[in-house]
Amino acid sequence: MIPDPTPAAVTTARQRANHTQAQAAAAVGVSARAWQQYESGDRSMPASAWWLYLLRVGRITLADLPAIPERQRAAVCTA
Repeated sequence: MIPDPTPAAVTTARQRANHTQAQAAAAVGVSARAWQQYESGDRSMPASAWWLYLLRVGRITLADLPAIPERQRAAVCTA
């Protein structure tokens, strides 16, 4: 199960990966300021950015991601 992107979890994941905030931000395509706000709790981290970061640092695999509901999968395939 993937943990929620709480400020403490975001900070812990970054520190375990030995990343600076700027490096972590670059890994998911957000600004360093946004990452700082995720860690401080001033801004909620989107689940997609959290999952991407955990994938990039090897904390989860694609198999760990939640299944995409059928209706969303159909929308993606027809776009």
